[in-house]
Amino acid sequence: MYSSVGVFKDGKIEIIPNEQGNSITPSYVAFNANGERLIGDSALNQLTTNPKNTIFDVKRFIGRNWNDPFLTKYVHYYPFNVTGKNDRIYIQVLVGEKVRKFAPEEISAMVLGKMKELAESYLKHKVTKAVITVPACFSKAQRQATKDAGAIAGLDVKRIINEPTASAMAYGLLNNGTERFVLVIDMGASTFDVSLLNVDQGMFYVIATDGNTSLGGEVFNQQVINFLMKKHQEKTGIDLSSRKYIVQMQKLRREVEKAKRTLSFNKEALVEVENLVNFEDFEYTLTRARFEEIIMNLLKSMDEVIKTVLRDGEKEKSDVDEIILVGGSTRIPIIQQRIKDFFNGKEPIRGINLGELAAYGAVAQGAMLSGADHLNNVLLVDVNPNTLWFETIYETLQELIPRNKHIPYVKRLTFSTAEDDQTRLAINIYEGEGTTSEENLFLGTIAVTNIPEFSRGFLKIEVLFEIDANSILTVSAKEEVTDIKFNVKFHKKIRNLFPGEIKKRKKDAEKFAENDKTVKEIVDTKNSHERFAYSHRNLISDKSQLSKKFSEDEKNVIHEEGDSMIDWIESNPRAALGDIKEILIGENSTRKL
Repeated sequence: MYSSVGVFKDGKIEIIPNEQGNSITPSYVAFNANGERLIGDSALNQLTTNPKNTIFDVKRFIGRNWNDPFLTKYVHYYPFNVTGKNDRIYIQVLVGEKVRKFAPEEISAMVLGKMKELAESYLKHKVTKAVITVPACFSKAQRQATKDAGAIAGLDVKRIINEPTASAMAYGLLNNGTERFVLVIDMGASTFDVSLLNVDQGMFYVIATDGNTSLGGEVFNQQVINFLMKKHQEKTGIDLSSRKYIVQMQKLRREVEKAKRTLSFNKEALVEVENLVNFEDFEYTLTRARFEEIIMNLLKSMDEVIKTVLRDGEKEKSDVDEIILVGGSTRIPIIQQRIKDFFNGKEPIRGINLGELAAYGAVAQGAMLSGADHLNNVLLVDVNPNTLWFETIYETLQELIPRNKHIPYVKRLTFSTAEDDQTRLAINIYEGEGTTSEENLFLGTIAVTNIPEFSRGFLKIEVLFEIDANSILTVSAKEEVTDIKFNVKFHKKIRNLFPGEIKKRKKDAEKFAENDKTVKEIVDTKNSHERFAYSHRNLISDKSQLSKKFSEDEKNVIHEEGDSMIDWIESNPRAALGDIKEILIGENSTRKL
């Protein structure tokens, strides 16, 4: 659950550090009691004290509807409140004393806005265009929702690129070589993706891709938490899964994450939470063997994804020249060993900066789209990650566009009217790898209207299904002979934001950004005056030559004004910026000294 941002500058790709000097920023958003918005490390750091108003893992909510099976299975694990309205997902938090509901796109936009801010601070000018990476197994709705999030953040999203594809691109650009087949295995906090590519001298040709949106580090954490909750309940009789123990659960979650990381280089780790419940501490020594046993069933599904990619790519294990591990969860020893065993002892490539690789590839893609000379010989050909189907009049599914078809791609289908004087044609669209409608994700109904009234079967209606380079679907229709265009509307089951909604949320985002600037100015002003007051008090308390230049009366005045300033700051933690400037930068300020 981390984000990274980079730019192409002076012919080089540069990954931009955040305020803490880190190349990756936690994808966390929080709102405190003062109504202040926190993004990144500051949001993560107060998760245990403010869990209901700290939002994370939003990538797993974006582009889904309220009835998605994922919600039923996982939503109760999150400390924040997830609600539904008109089949859409909303995240409900307190902003100061006001209850606010945010769409997942809005929260994602806040994280993207933070990345935009880092880039603008680094470049010293506005940033308006971006390339964004997403899990390879993201659906059409999730990709569109990600693009909408970019628009809310004030970004023109030029391309949505699959994370393993971006990582392979980065690796290929950093490691020139002869033609080879590269398998990218990407496991982060929330998703697991595998992509097979042919890489050769700046050419990146995706052959096959597959993934699992319910596999990753956060899922491993939850399995361990469930195990420890059971141990705690056996000992105390207390069921920590109750919502009244939200704070305690976040303390446990934090320690489980630490233990998981420790187990990547130690054989055991102590999970220790002070005062978990009823002033009693909780301790459990988690061994690497026990951890591996807890997550073993999940790891089996990992093997199936790799097998699917090799089968779809018509390749054997021995055909894979290089295996690249990407994402923080691939540091887990059992995952590295399992991949090595799967490929009969072949060592995966390690030592790569896992957090930066996808961002590096995204920057390269952006530079290519902008026509950068340094990358004019680079070519990327990606694939459609999920099969699209349409429902026939017999209520069976027929393949529309297969998985792993290279994109952009256009598919033409001809339909005819089934009744006399028919003026409307409806086509149900599904996405997934099942063979029945129940096994796949229902994307929605394409409605072709204003069809002229003729006898049954007279008109031939050509419907064009276009998947662009972002793997987003658009549809158009015309009469096959005359080329007369018909009205087409895609009534989506998973409703993306309308342009008006995006515009409104963009304005809301701009207001939050302005408020963030005001909050920062308040903090900076207070800190500046506190430092000033303390430095002058220390100055006159010193026995230096400079201190001797002040009379005792002057020293008393400086002490009194410094104390007054510090007392006012401490007594007015929620003061408005205008009041702070009036009091601290007014005529009576110590600044005049």
